Amino acid sequence: FDQSDENGAYFGNSTTRAQMARYVKMTVEGLETGMYSLLAHPDLFLRKKREFDADCRDLSRALCRAAKQLQIPLEYNLLGRRNAIWGMWGNELGYPCAQFWEIAAEEGCLGIIGVDAHSPEQVLDARLYDEAIETFRRLGIRRVERLEFRRPWAPAR
Repeated sequence: FDQSDENGAYFGNSTTRAQMARYVKMTVEGLETGMYSLLAHPDLFLRKKREFDADCRDLSRALCRAAKQLQIPLEYNLLGRRNAIWGMWGNELGYPCAQFWEIAAEEGCLGIIGVDAHSPEQVLDARLYDEAIETFRRLGIRRVERLEFRRPWAPAR
């Protein structure tokens, strides 16, 4: 959400360059705080787009470059993949967005697979997890399996 979920715009409904650029700007600023160990569904801002145009490409590349520089893994979200299988995206890009992940691979981003289960049986569905592992392998994305807990407020050792 832009600022808050009570009255801010949901970035998953972005359709204009201005909305997408605001998402990327705010997301990068958040990552730069050092408070985050990963970026969940980084391609969510592309969900409602019908085509992966130059704006999508440029903004995806900017986000991926920042994540790479900060060594923040990008989450490949299996809920979005389940939604695609269930036909929820229609002719929208949805997420995970294949073109976004190709850029993430080109930029050398780290990836992590997120189940994003909304019911217990979804945790047990290894099929989508295995598919995501194969996607990472095919694209050459290094998969992170364990996160380092970040404590930016703790004193340095």
